[in-house]
Amino acid sequence: MASYDDASTSHQSLVPGLLYVIGNNLHYQILRYLTPTSFKVLEQVKIIITAGFMRLLLGTRLRARQWVAAGGSLRTGTRTTLNPLLMLCACV
Repeated sequence: MASYDDASTSHQSLVPGLLYVIGNNLHYQILRYLTPTSFKVLEQVKIIITAGFMRLLLGTRLRARQWVAAGGSLRTGTRTTLNPLLMLCACV
């Protein structure tokens, strides 16, 4: 088992860590120009875009239930969480 002092482990986590820091800083910059609701909608669109790229680039075929569940993530309003029933359908 490798320890955290291992140089290769440190290097492997460096890039994802830096991307995470950059992403968080961009979130704060974007929130300066958008309302929180608009930001949340744009953030949820990532799920649809990821599903589309999986289909186009990787050739992954998603079932209809998975598309419905991904589309359910765009529901906004006072609740910005995913509908639990749609999430359950995606897992089946």
